[in-house]
Order: sequence, then structure tokens, then C-alpha cells
Amino acid sequence: MTKKNHPYWINKDNINNTILESRLLPKECANNLGIEQIPDYIIIHEVSLGLGRSPKEYNLEHYAKKIIDDGLRGSKIGYHYLVSDKKIIQFIYDNQCAFHTGTDFNYHSIGIERLICEGIRYPDALHNQAKLAATLMVKWNIPISNVISHKETKRLSNDEVKQCPNRLIEGQYGGFRIFYREIRKCLQERDLFYEILEDVKQLDYQDLLNRKF
Repeated sequence: MTKKNHPYWINKDNINNTILESRLLPKECANNLGIEQIPDYIIIHEVSLGLGRSPKEYNLEHYAKKIIDDGLRGSKIGYHYLVSDKKIIQFIYDNQCAFHTGTDFNYHSIGIERLICEGIRYPDALHNQAKLAATLMVKWNIPISNVISHKETKRLSNDEVKQCPNRLIEGQYGGFRIFYREIRKCLQERDLFYEILEDVKQLDYQDLLNRKF
């Protein structure tokens, strides 16, 4: 994938060397719910202090530690993946529920949080979030119409709306219109995290990749 045909001004070295890491929540964490699900939605979130940029200390490790500490203190709020410009961390298996929306979508969706803080390349983080969404669409046969914002889950549930993910909703870097274009480009160019698809060996990759999402 080249910059020329890429919706975001990405750093090719970053996106070609993104690290995927598994840090599954300990069993004693309250946000390790142990409730099985079959996901049919992917929910897009953003971890930040709001539209004002979060400080450097609110980095990937800060939030990776926070989700565990919060769980050990009894909080049931969690999410499946945390994405930055250089690394993606998984905390909960895809087929396990996480309380990440405050709605019934918790019981049939995968939550992807994207990091915002000083010192990261926002376009690269957006690309990694779109690429992860595309990968999970292939893995779980989820259509792009079911890749929605946290805000949309609240609206569909007739709940008090939460402005999340702020920056995409506000239209930064083209907002969701360009974000969906990025997902489609990842699918078209087979730009996926194949490590995540390794546990789908019983399926025919070519058949999966040829599906129209």
C-alpha cells in the first residue's frame, strides 16, 4: 500500500511493522466477564481526554495498565483491542463479551479503542484501527454496515448519546467517510493482520477474502 493511493498520510515503516500483542485480562478482573458471544458488530471507540489532546503520559501503556487496574478494583468496563500507531494490544478474546458500549451491543460485538495522546501519529493509528476492523470483518463475516461508532450504539439503543469516537465524529481526517474508505482499501488490497486469522484455519482464506463486505 503506497502513500499515493492511501486516504491517510501514513508512515509506511510504522504500518508495515505494527506489533500485535496479547495481554488477556487476568481471571480475577471484573471486566474479564467470561460470557461467550458470536460477534456480528464491530464498535469503533477512542481512548482520550476529549478533543483537547491528551498528554504524553496518557499513552498506550497507561491505558493498558488502567484496564487491568480498573478490573482488579471491580470495574466491569472493558474492551477487546487497544490500537496505537505502532502497536495493537488484545485484552479479551473476540468470542467473549466486553462491557464497552453501555448497551445490549455488549453481548454481540467487538470493541476497538484507538489511542489519542501526544507523540503518536494519528493517521497511522487510524490506519491500524481500520486494518484491524477489516481483519475482524473477514474473520467473523461481518459486513461494513455493522462497523459502527460507540455513539451509534447509543442512538440505536435509545440511550443517552456519547460523543465517541470524538475525532471521527467531528470529521477530522475526513471523519467516518474516509475511515470506511480505508477499511475498504484494506480489504481490496488484502492488507490485513494475518496473525489474527491464523485461528480460522478451517476456513478457506481465498473464499473469505473474495466475499463482498
